[in-house]
Amino acid sequence: MKDTPTKEYVMGHEGDEVNRLRQQHLWLKHSMPQLILAPVDKSRPNLRILDSGTADGTWLFDISTGFSEASYVGTDIAAHLFPVAPPENMTFKIQSIKDPWPEIRQSSFDLVHQRLVLACCDEAAAKVAVRRLVELAKPGGWIQLMECDHSGGFAPEVAAQHPALVKFGELVISHLAGKGQCGQQGLHLKRLLADSGVVDIKEAIYDMPVGVSAENAAVGEVAAGNLIEVAKKMQGGDQFVEELIQELNTIGGTQRFHAVYGQRPLGTV
Repeated sequence: MKDTPTKEYVMGHEGDEVNRLRQQHLWLKHSMPQLILAPVDKSRPNLRILDSGTADGTWLFDISTGFSEASYVGTDIAAHLFPVAPPENMTFKIQSIKDPWPEIRQSSFDLVHQRLVLACCDEAAAKVAVRRLVELAKPGGWIQLMECDHSGGFAPEVAAQHPALVKFGELVISHLAGKGQCGQQGLHLKRLLADSGVVDIKEAIYDMPVGVSAENAAVGEVAAGNLIEVAKKMQGGDQFVEELIQELNTIGGTQRFHAVYGQRPLGTV
């Protein structure tokens, strides 16, 4: 039986979820040095770039401004999220990360990108999903993955100052574990790529500001709103949501993300 969008979308995919994902993209974009960390040669002609778990294609549209000549493929299980009239060099296809990919996609991309999707997988499913993603890259092509570690990576003294954020992480991890999913996939990305034969693996860990601790007040507000929406959808309870709002509005905090990229070896098929 194929997985349904409801089972794979950790936060569901109805209603205002697309807006939440767009706001999340804005937060991450302004909290990272750049969206593409892998050293892709942007001057090469006919580059092919895949965004797995693309939703409405926000990431693809954003990065496309940095390439003079490239083609883009976005995949997702929720086709109703796809843009109605994408540009000619951008296509959108239905694809679950838990299913085999079409043969035509194998070894065809210069960059394979996936962000905040593996949380829907347990350990075994994540291993298979990442291996299949690697097989989509051309020999010498790059794979870039990004996931959370909802434990936060807080030192004890920091955790003591942020009880609501600590509880938020525990809520997410417990909620996902109850569905056979994982709220700490960021911790496993390097190993998953290495086990799939990827070389020259690099990792960047970002503790991204949330709430009033962000230098950019607007971005901090967007980030806080994102966490609050997650807490509500995961049924954290009214009292906890109020505690989280209070903490984010008074001292703020951070959320930990792992971004990992590596290269598919030359000579692979």
